[in-house]
Amino acid sequence: MKKFWKILYRILLWGFAVVGLGLSIGYLAITNQWTNDSGTTDFNNRKFQEVAAKESHERDSTGKLLFKANEIAQIAYKLMIIEKYFPQNASTILREFEKTGDFEYANKMIQAVNIRTTDSIDLEKEFKAKEEIFMENRNLKSKNLFEWIDLVEWQALKEAIKKDKKLIDSAAKVCGVEPRMIATCLIGEQIRLFKSDREIFKTVLKPLKILSVGNYISFGVTGIKDFTAIAVENNLKNPSSKFYLGPKYENLINFQTADPATERMNNLVNYKNHYYSYLYAGLIVRQIREQWKREGYDISYRPEILATLFNVGFGWSKPKPNPVVGGSHIVIGEKTYTFGGIGYEFYYSGELTEEFPYSKVKWTEL
Repeated sequence: MKKFWKILYRILLWGFAVVGLGLSIGYLAITNQWTNDSGTTDFNNRKFQEVAAKESHERDSTGKLLFKANEIAQIAYKLMIIEKYFPQNASTILREFEKTGDFEYANKMIQAVNIRTTDSIDLEKEFKAKEEIFMENRNLKSKNLFEWIDLVEWQALKEAIKKDKKLIDSAAKVCGVEPRMIATCLIGEQIRLFKSDREIFKTVLKPLKILSVGNYISFGVTGIKDFTAIAVENNLKNPSSKFYLGPKYENLINFQTADPATERMNNLVNYKNHYYSYLYAGLIVRQIREQWKREGYDISYRPEILATLFNVGFGWSKPKPNPVVGGSHIVIGEKTYTFGGIGYEFYYSGELTEEFPYSKVKWTEL
């Protein structure tokens, strides 16, 4: 029995000694970082480095990356390429982009997909091919594809139009028309003065930044003809007219004197207040829009057609499936436009959007 206890004592003694030695070695290994995994370089390290090297954009005051328009377009093209191979990833990136509107985040998600792809699917090669197309198609002659925007005349005209914002908004409200549509008609008329032989623009309108008030054949700043103004007035009060807007609008134009012809002319050619020019313009496009809508052709979202018909008059307003864009020829610089064509370009140009924003609700329904 004595021998048994002796053996047990030795076993426990050696056991504690071994455990103690192990703990000591473990402590030394940890403190000296002997157990750290040295690791390996990621297989895609080169791609990570290339992505980081590309991130050289400027940032705004909040730290958000600033992207140019062509870079935003490239993101869209890259998503199209990714969708060809990995539709689920493309769908995920698009969903996140729509949710956050963060181009930096979207670009990082695209690069994460690009890094993971193998050489057999060379997304980077396809991305670069798209970048080359962007470079080849870049317009080197002008900063803006709409060349009239770069003209000094346009800068002067913009300032003149801004002065009439309240009048245009007021006329648009009573007509139930989007203010930008009235501005489109105004610009089609005023931009004619860009022609180099129009000395009135150089000597008066440019330095004073005021609008031209027609007083010969077409009257007022929107170029309303006398017989067109009379037609507008008759359409307002005649329920049987195909241009009739309803009882709510019948009294928008009422004359206060026994001489409506003189009163009408004075209203249109008023140099200090252009309200009636905008009111007649708004009523013309509104009456034409309602005529077409009644016959089953909705041109509510066709500013180029409305501008064309505003220019050519009620007599040419004949509802049909495929209306034609046109109207008077307007020479700007070395290029010839039509009234409807220049109207369309302005409407979607992004110019004067602070004063006359693009609205989803363009008409007040009758």
